[in-house]
Amino acid sequence: MRVLYVSQNFMTPDDPGGIRHFAHVGFLASKGHDVTVLTADRFHRAGILQSPAENCEDSAHGYRIIRVQMPDLRPGIVGRVRNYLAFMSRAVAQGRRQRGRFDVVLASSPPLFAGVTGVLLASLKRARLVLEIRDLWPQSAIVLGFLRNRILILLSRRLEQWLYARAAEIVCLTEGIAEQVGERFSHKVHVVRNGVDREFIEQAFDAPCDDRRGPRTADLVATYAGSHGVNNALDDLVEAAKELRDEPVRFILIGEGSQTARLQDRCRQLNLANVSFVGAVARRSVPSWLHCADVLLWPVYMKPGDPELMKLKRGAVPNKLFDYLAVGKPVVTSVPEDGEAAELLRTYGTPHFVHADGHGFAECLRTLAKKRSLGVNAEGAKEFRTTYDRTVQAQALADVLEGAQEPLSERLSLM
Repeated sequence: MRVLYVSQNFMTPDDPGGIRHFAHVGFLASKGHDVTVLTADRFHRAGILQSPAENCEDSAHGYRIIRVQMPDLRPGIVGRVRNYLAFMSRAVAQGRRQRGRFDVVLASSPPLFAGVTGVLLASLKRARLVLEIRDLWPQSAIVLGFLRNRILILLSRRLEQWLYARAAEIVCLTEGIAEQVGERFSHKVHVVRNGVDREFIEQAFDAPCDDRRGPRTADLVATYAGSHGVNNALDDLVEAAKELRDEPVRFILIGEGSQTARLQDRCRQLNLANVSFVGAVARRSVPSWLHCADVLLWPVYMKPGDPELMKLKRGAVPNKLFDYLAVGKPVVTSVPEDGEAAELLRTYGTPHFVHADGHGFAECLRTLAKKRSLGVNAEGAKEFRTTYDRTVQAQALADVLEGAQEPLSERLSLM
């Protein structure tokens, strides 16, 4: 099977960020499929220029990468849309130059314009289009207040439905996303979750922790790993650190984002010596940071009076949760207790659900700091690593591409 994999961001284990695409493409190539990746030459959120060359062969994993050269990202929504359109136009131009036809074009969204790229290339190459939905856009942007212009909202909603209608199959990362997409398109919806990088996780168990815990070894080390955006509610952790400034709790924040500089300024203003900003780290090293922590933190941006936002949060299962559960450490979180992520936490982990504010996190961490045993769930983590191994999820994706997995509507009819 000849596959064209379209994603504006394609990260490797040496880059910060998720490596879902890297793992899936490598798996497909290992099974004998001819895979070409069409992606951008830089990942703007971390400012990484991924490759100075446009095209390259990945000899280690058996697929070809085409990196289209992108302009510098301008600030604001206009700058982002310009960036998305630039990738779409340049990726279509590169894709149509590829000789012969493809059997499948797999396009990963967001951004929605990557889906448009998939539609155009599937038509040009006479291929079947499989659309992957990693997040509900524009719904997420609207609910979080990033997208407010009524005309843009209308146009983006119509674009979203147009993409769904033209896809032969739709792959969703969570049951919550699948439920919302499946309201009209359940006959072509599939769920392929994120996965666990078992190699990196198991290597982390033998890693030294001297440089992963801060200067005072007696502290309870509470670590967050992920994006630093508005949606990540990291102000709750800063407020918790303020409340616990004279207690034996150290906060370690891994990652970068639009809020990093502001959060660092806030910590300096408060003179918080118990917060460390590590910055973005290579994907392969994240598990060692998590393994060396005592507890893991997952604050969630919440508005209990906003039903649309709460619905979105109940169906969200971010990649960080897979990393957290795979290492088996207790997780302190403000995620809704009746959501999909909370069910995974109860099944495989040791969750501590708190109120979505700094005081809620501080109270829980204060209690945990006094305990001798924190309830590490080694057996649950082992089962989670087996169930959600990357190769298991990659095989599920391969089944969709090969037409061997039943869509949501067929599975529901058998229940």
